Amino acid sequence: MLTDGTGRPVDFVFLDSNASFERITGLKRSDIVGRRASEVLPDMMRDQFDWLGFYGSVAFGCETVEIERVFPPDDRRVRIRVIPLSEPNTFATILEDLSADRDGVTAVEPSGRRDDEGSRDLFFREAPDGIFLVDEQGLYRDANPAALAMLGYEKRELLGLSIRDLLPTDQTAAGIQSFKNLKTYGRSSCELKLLRKDGGFIWVALDAVRNPVGGYLGYCKNITLRKYAEERNDLSLRAMEVVDQPIIITDSNGTIQEVNRAFLDLYGFQRDEVLGHNPRILNPGWETYVNLGYSYEDYVTLFDEMWRTLKDPSIGTWQGTVINRCRNGSLLWVRLIVNAVYDEGGRIKNLIGLPIDISESRNREKISKIELYSTIAAMAELRDEETSNHMRRVGLFSKILAKSLGMPEKYCEDLELFAPMHDIGKVGVPDSLLLARRKLTPEEWTEMKRHTVMGHNIVKDKQDLALVAAITLRHHERWDGTGYPDGVTGEEIPLSARITALADVYDALRSARPYKEPWTHDRAVEEIISQAGRQFDPRIVEVFRDSQELFARVFEELK
Repeated sequence: MLTDGTGRPVDFVFLDSNASFERITGLKRSDIVGRRASEVLPDMMRDQFDWLGFYGSVAFGCETVEIERVFPPDDRRVRIRVIPLSEPNTFATILEDLSADRDGVTAVEPSGRRDDEGSRDLFFREAPDGIFLVDEQGLYRDANPAALAMLGYEKRELLGLSIRDLLPTDQTAAGIQSFKNLKTYGRSSCELKLLRKDGGFIWVALDAVRNPVGGYLGYCKNITLRKYAEERNDLSLRAMEVVDQPIIITDSNGTIQEVNRAFLDLYGFQRDEVLGHNPRILNPGWETYVNLGYSYEDYVTLFDEMWRTLKDPSIGTWQGTVINRCRNGSLLWVRLIVNAVYDEGGRIKNLIGLPIDISESRNREKISKIELYSTIAAMAELRDEETSNHMRRVGLFSKILAKSLGMPEKYCEDLELFAPMHDIGKVGVPDSLLLARRKLTPEEWTEMKRHTVMGHNIVKDKQDLALVAAITLRHHERWDGTGYPDGVTGEEIPLSARITALADVYDALRSARPYKEPWTHDRAVEEIISQAGRQFDPRIVEVFRDSQELFARVFEELK
């Protein structure tokens, strides 16, 4: 049975049929199996009778129903009995052709035996499910081969035993009550555990009715596997709820089927807000990833690699770091482990996700790196006459310019952290040059300029310090190519170095030096604007012009 989003039945799919079904309906098994009723029987879907409601009441309500209908064009009368199956949302229809009994005419076999009696005997013998006959005292009087196979008895061993003999202690009360209901109302349905001859047991779905010729008939379907599955599922669900590890389970399409309490606590959702949805509700989108330091290509590659890995049964597990958004909009850094469950054909059946919140550890790591990099920057300060506030101001000025240029948040934060390290190469410059209060000779100036290359050599092989490497090497290059150490021009100079260069010059102009008095803000702004297209990138000068008041406020606050 297929349903819409509200659980209302909208169609059903044929799973199997037998030869008698083909004879009565004219529908070939090869033409219907795997197809929807709306495709095979469009007239039925337009019928005034609510067939979907009729079948749905069985598929979802687990109660057997029965009707008789006359079908054109030959007015064939058919009894339709619909019974629920153990698999959820599935049902079986049993069609009995009543047309031969119209007008009191009954087909008779040559032996004189009624055809329907012979059919009932055949059904009793060949039925795949168990059929029992008990008397008024609850003693077994007959059983078909399927029933005997379920219980492991020979017929002679079973006959004469009572219902109570086959009930485990924990099932006695329920079994006796079901038999009482059967005797009182003529019908009873229940699920019971029955003892086998070998001491084991099976679970059965039992439908029992009063037998018109005496006693009671019980129809038993073996549901042991289903009960085991339910018990395992119940155990799994209870285990999920008590563990602190957040867990999310989806189907092959990524639709969320189950989450545990730890998951809901982590993300702040209610259960009904996530079940039936896709985990994409946790994805803040590629823009957030880019803002936090990923490229768009990194974002696409991250999830492409995840799906390629999970679709390979020989691997079956993927791990990676992702960014998630909680219900309240806050972001989490998550170490995500995803395990795939496959069907017999190697296709994904379910996905089990284990998100681990690493936001706190990443924050601690970030703080540790900031402290480390600040220490590195301070090394250069100790050898120079610069102040620590000079380093802070250069970092803040660089961040202001980067944000004004529309750069991602991660880039802006990194620039604030790394721009102060632009002169770390000065640790290799002799004090006689670094602290000289006179004009340097050409040879000494050549030696002084080597601090850019020395700083680059300190950090160039450190993956986390690639931005620092670019800044230290190129922050004295000029837009027109007259800078050092290599005289590169324009956009060949890394953006980080172009930004740091302007920030450093503004602060140097505003600061007192042994060889000069500090400049006013207006004079420094005028000088920087005059160098657009020569010393500085014109686009960066433009955003500096627009944010100059913020520069002045930062300088005064950290003077």
